[in-house]
Amino acid sequence: MGFSDYRVYVVENGSTDDSPSRLRTHFEEHHPECSRIQTVKGQKNKTTLEWSSGHSTWNLLLSPENKGFSGGCNLGIHAALTDGASWVFLLNNDASIGQGVIPLLLNVAIRGNAPAVCARMKHPADGRTLFQGQTWPGLLFGSGAIPQTCLSMEAWESGYLEGSALLLSRRVLDLRQKLEGYYLDPGYFLYCEDTDLCRWIISHGDRCLVVRDAWVDHRKTNSSGGEGSALSYYYITRNRVRLACRWLPMPHRIMFLGYYFPTRLIRIALHLMHRDWHVAQAVLEGTLDGLLGRPGIWRRQKAKC
Repeated sequence: MGFSDYRVYVVENGSTDDSPSRLRTHFEEHHPECSRIQTVKGQKNKTTLEWSSGHSTWNLLLSPENKGFSGGCNLGIHAALTDGASWVFLLNNDASIGQGVIPLLLNVAIRGNAPAVCARMKHPADGRTLFQGQTWPGLLFGSGAIPQTCLSMEAWESGYLEGSALLLSRRVLDLRQKLEGYYLDPGYFLYCEDTDLCRWIISHGDRCLVVRDAWVDHRKTNSSGGEGSALSYYYITRNRVRLACRWLPMPHRIMFLGYYFPTRLIRIALHLMHRDWHVAQAVLEGTLDGLLGRPGIWRRQKAKC
């Protein structure tokens, strides 16, 4: 990746299998240059795998329960900052980066004095662009595409950034923890916590940038069962209401609620027509839970854990 010293933190969220053994096996099979891999029982819920080269360390963070994307990232961010990291790069398990992406993001972040930057995202199967920035609050209304003129610039501001591959500065993470008590709001659990963080960063006078020449392959919603899964529908439906209630001024909030709930009823009817019972149920419960302000893991998902 172009760094002489870095640490990687792999968060295992509520898994019941033997993750340390599986990660050790992966290194032994795919990284034969790591001739000595030590398993060290250190901090609580933390297993460290050290490469013999001495310039990089892999840490496996074990969570006894599923804390979702936000809670899992909070574990990794806390560990990284405790170990002295100046920057933290979040990478979801359904995203992959090429060589040189992180140094490019870091270079733009430092020169642009931006505490949060991310790459553009494309689907690995067909190459279609999935994300290159969006305006606020357009994204809550199903719009908000950035102007095409932005593509002529090295980087541009966005109303939010994708948490699947997001570079964050220690400065903004420390401030967020100090003022809010967390890095990513665990109430979101899955989806929209990256948007919430970016709105918080922007509200404190900083910028969130998308870098034109940095690309990430992203198998969108793969970590929640793929596009169209009941899980993704539930959390996206619920958490957009949560976002609107926190970040929209009252006139825009009333406008959003007046648009959002009738369109969710239409979606539910369409799913019922196609006999997508689980998805229809997820949209209904996501809508109600959003209105009632219920945070955290979906109770139906929790019952299966």
